[in-house]
Amino acid sequence: MFFIGIFGIDKKNEEIKALHDTVCRECSCSSCTLYREYYRFHFFFIPLITWGKKYRVVCESCGTVFNVSEEKDSYSYWELNNILFRGHHTQPCYDGRGGNEETGSSICPNCGAEADVSWVYCPSCGKKLQ
Repeated sequence: MFFIGIFGIDKKNEEIKALHDTVCRECSCSSCTLYREYYRFHFFFIPLITWGKKYRVVCESCGTVFNVSEEKDSYSYWELNNILFRGHHTQPCYDGRGGNEETGSSICPNCGAEADVSWVYCPSCGKKLQ
């Protein structure tokens, strides 16, 4: 968040909806969620202008994050080809937060940033890492 007097710029990450008809390319489960990231200019915390929208599909089972071009109700197998972060869905390594205990990494379900597995909050967006 950046303030100039009474004006400011925020980076927002928000969960849009659960995608029950979308199948993950990595683990073939259907528990995916669509997220939107964007910047906004505000005046006294009233949003005036938004820009830089990016959409991401996050598999809640394995933690893989896919970049997608637009907001839709479901995505086909072929639309989930641009992988931002490849999750780990093998049972001994899975830590429940979409990360890998062997490498010490975790993925934030809110913004998709990589975080240390011992951290409670995401260093990028500040949300709790489950």
